[in-house]
Amino acid sequence: MATAYLNGDYLPRENAKISVLDRGLLFGDGIYDVIPVAEGRMIAAGLHIQRLQRNLAEVGIETPHNEADWQQICARLLEENGADRPVYLQVTRGADPERSIAAGNNLSPTVIGFSLPSSNNAAMQKLHDEGYRVGSAEDIRWHRCDIKSTALLASAMSLRAAQAKGYDEVILYDRQQQLTEGGAVNVFVVRDGVVATPPLSPQLLPGITRHMLIDILSKHSSIAVQERDIDFSEVLSADEVWLSSSTKGVVAVVAIDGEPVADGKRGPILRAAEVLYDQHKWDY
Repeated sequence: MATAYLNGDYLPRENAKISVLDRGLLFGDGIYDVIPVAEGRMIAAGLHIQRLQRNLAEVGIETPHNEADWQQICARLLEENGADRPVYLQVTRGADPERSIAAGNNLSPTVIGFSLPSSNNAAMQKLHDEGYRVGSAEDIRWHRCDIKSTALLASAMSLRAAQAKGYDEVILYDRQQQLTEGGAVNVFVVRDGVVATPPLSPQLLPGITRHMLIDILSKHSSIAVQERDIDFSEVLSADEVWLSSSTKGVVAVVAIDGEPVADGKRGPILRAAEVLYDQHKWDY
């Protein structure tokens, strides 16, 4: 029986219930983060918790715990639920009896934690080994995608539309045809041996795996990495395209909108990056 954390209590997940007036439920007024787990250990837990704290401050939700508290909650969930499952943390502004769009004052945040299903399964491994086939779409999300908000309707719509066409993910571009990110991933392209990814901005999430990958390649390889604007036409003609996220690590895109990326296989620089990431992911 899976265990969840709710406002200071550990209880069976099916018994963890929130108010129907919770602003996370009614307005998507909340922040979340996901900490990956491998070999029974959390990867870059401190960086994920620090991002959670920053995002809470950004939207004016009082942070209910310090980093040590969060670490303790995560450790307990790993102990209770198995040490191969990512940990999900979420804080909403709390229940507001007035249901006003502008929240009332002195609300008590709702704090939630639980374990996600293990990503070490046959389907995920197949995608890792064979590469992702993705669709593309215009980015219809709001203008603060740098905040890891629970309000993910636009991302869900774009991803569901791509999956309805048989794709595994979606890559997004803005109205100027500039690459932003994916439905739940950051995106990298490789051309002539140089790795590039869009610079941080309000239009994309400052992904922890993105940060780690750039740092690892810069410190431990001769592979050049650039953070720059990328026209979507460059994505379509790239030698390699990668996706990165906390649950996926770094993976290859082998086709976009049904057309192969280069030869339609995982590229050599991606394979080198995977090895380096696996070697150094515990450094964070």
